[in-house]
Amino acid sequence: MKLLKIAINIIIFICIFVFLDFLYSLYCYERLNNNSKKEYQNASKEKIEFYNSYIKPKYRYFKGVYNFKKLLKYNYETMKDTVEGNDKTKGSIIVFGGSFAYGAFLNQKDTLSYKLSKKTGRTVYNQAIPAMGFGQMLYQTETQDFYNIIKETPDYAMYVYIPDHVFRSCYYKYGIEHEYSDCYYLSYVLKNGRLEEKTPFINYLNRFKIFYDISKNILCSPKHFGTNDDENFDFVKAHFVQARENLQKVYPNIKFVIIKYPFNDNNPAYYDKHSSEYANMTTFYSNRWKELEDMGFIIFDVKKYTGIDVNDSQYQLPDKHPNGNAWEAITPKIIQTLKL
Repeated sequence: MKLLKIAINIIIFICIFVFLDFLYSLYCYERLNNNSKKEYQNASKEKIEFYNSYIKPKYRYFKGVYNFKKLLKYNYETMKDTVEGNDKTKGSIIVFGGSFAYGAFLNQKDTLSYKLSKKTGRTVYNQAIPAMGFGQMLYQTETQDFYNIIKETPDYAMYVYIPDHVFRSCYYKYGIEHEYSDCYYLSYVLKNGRLEEKTPFINYLNRFKIFYDISKNILCSPKHFGTNDDENFDFVKAHFVQARENLQKVYPNIKFVIIKYPFNDNNPAYYDKHSSEYANMTTFYSNRWKELEDMGFIIFDVKKYTGIDVNDSQYQLPDKHPNGNAWEAITPKIIQTLKL
């Protein structure tokens, strides 16, 4: 009888906790949703809906664990961002990255993919996904669903890299998903120079929004970044190397371009050496990028090749994402440099 009472009390506690957590999730959704309406009231309806699909609360207690793989499969089934080229004598281009590469809050004609296609005649597959990073690109290149949608053999794969992608890798490394979503249960760890997929147990606990907010602040605190610049760079480098290896198994002649977009262009010396910002910037401005160039990667440094300040307001949306002016200035330089 005593055990039964204990069991009943535990069940009641769990029910109350789940209910309170659900209310908290609704509150977070409304706060983010209201902010998006204020900041992006001039954005296209499709982009607003896509944004809201990321921040709306998932009824995860009843539908199970949401994860990146399910999200990716949904994106493959509904992808509408492929831009068909009119010159079928040229190979296609695959674009990877996060919201910058995807063209978040932009009409399609203002995105990098659209401008690349219309200015070169090539078909461009926009495989960037907002809020994602290196790990997601690597996973994409490991899945058959990805290759099924690439109908025209690609000459180039391009990854739009901003400093913040290093910080995101810490989220995934420690099992913390992004603030706007419950779906990023994907993580790679570096072992003996190779990345292996590993999903920490804590991801299952992070189904609860309350626990997620607490664990995010503890596990993604600055102490976990450390000051080992070489370790951070090795982690980033491995993603590019293995993603290219995967692509070359299917497309032996594909070239890989890393577009370094200097978002929040600050000197690493401005930051505490244990901060995520320091890790972001020291990796972005590392002198080791030549290692990738020596391996055949093409490094397109936006600041070096265009001379423009992408952090100037004329090239940014209200939240600092690139606008159409930014890609209009950058795209011709990419085409010229790569002879597309």
